[in-house]
Amino acid sequence: MSGLGVTIVGVDCATDPKKVGLALAHFRAEKPVIESARCASKESGPSSIVAEWLRGVDRGLIALDAPLGWPSALSEALQQHYAGAPLPLTANQMFRRLTDDEICRRLSKRPMDVGADRIARTARSALQFLDELNRTIGPGIELVWSADFRARIGAIEVYPAATRISLGAPCGPGSLKGLARRIDLGRCRAPQSKDARDAIVCALAGAEFLSGRATPPRSDQERAARREGWIWVGDRVKRPSSERTARIKLPSSEHKSSREAGPQDVQAALASPARLWTTQELLQNPCPVDSERGLYGWYFRNLSSVPTSERLDSDDFRLLYIGIAPISDDSDSTMRQRICDNHLRGNASGSTLRLTLGCLLSQDLGIALQQVNGRFHFADGEKKLSAWMQDNARVAWVPHPRPWDVEPTVIRSLDLPLNLDHNSEHPFYGTLKALRRRSREAAKAARPQ
Repeated sequence: MSGLGVTIVGVDCATDPKKVGLALAHFRAEKPVIESARCASKESGPSSIVAEWLRGVDRGLIALDAPLGWPSALSEALQQHYAGAPLPLTANQMFRRLTDDEICRRLSKRPMDVGADRIARTARSALQFLDELNRTIGPGIELVWSADFRARIGAIEVYPAATRISLGAPCGPGSLKGLARRIDLGRCRAPQSKDARDAIVCALAGAEFLSGRATPPRSDQERAARREGWIWVGDRVKRPSSERTARIKLPSSEHKSSREAGPQDVQAALASPARLWTTQELLQNPCPVDSERGLYGWYFRNLSSVPTSERLDSDDFRLLYIGIAPISDDSDSTMRQRICDNHLRGNASGSTLRLTLGCLLSQDLGIALQQVNGRFHFADGEKKLSAWMQDNARVAWVPHPRPWDVEPTVIRSLDLPLNLDHNSEHPFYGTLKALRRRSREAAKAARPQ
């Protein structure tokens, strides 16, 4: 049974009805043709609006931006738990689902933890919405696992940010940029509400599912997926050259070569580099790092306190931080100077990255931040930090004539827990910022009077 003629409803879920975005679309020519996009209200709840849209349709698909299940490990751990007793699992094992880790691995975007974040309330609201809809238009709404589903009304879990990334579009909330070829707005104007625009992207995710472009769980993942839920999204598409950002000439002082200027190209180059360089290789003479402008990504392992797609106590390195050189057009700094002189040969007073790493590893390495002549660094502990980086850090980089232009988009598009600038929405932001503040306060208090 094909997806042709299916009515798609995109739902950007929320606990407040006024913030629930809804989009009605019809699946034609492998894309959603949008008929309506709006937000619900207290007077017209989400389920009553969608019930009216789906009443009498032959086949419908509801694409919901909300977790539709909880981690199996969390459920199992809590069944036998009593107050005060320890829990045998790590926080990531308890609070993250298999599908969350898969999205982060494939697209470098970390969904919120349904077992720990506020998204849990939204998940409950989504399940209540499905129940109300079932009671309004009759039972039979089912979670479906392929485009040829036989239920009259199917439902799937989607994630607009991941859908945008997979299609090479900017992943900012409410953004429809880069999706014009994928969505037919018909006579429907793009709504002002970002919630309604996100609902349109939910409908697009539903169309990707019906077209067979969303990745299903593997056979060994299916049991967990059916219990915990599965986010339906495809892998990254390779854009044809005609869709890529125009090539921009580097300034004359920067070798007069041309580079791709699009943030998606930079993101892809840093998230999937051809190779990762060791610190020993970077400190060789001649240094392999380009003496020009650009962005660089630091990959790490053995940072168990940092949230990421998988535990970091294995041989795998994860992209956790992105930096740029220079920070503006007024500076002559290059990637070689920033990576080699500041991050590798320097100390925490001239490297935000070293400051962050030292604060995170202070107990493991037995080092402490100190204030000397008004500057904060780890004194003799800098040698221990450099030795740790030699074993546990790797680097990739990409030249770019104006890295400050693309840095905010690249950071927001990836799961980068060690970046603070342009990253205030990351779940680790508050924890890291507080840790660095406490370390500075302790250094000031320990300074000889």
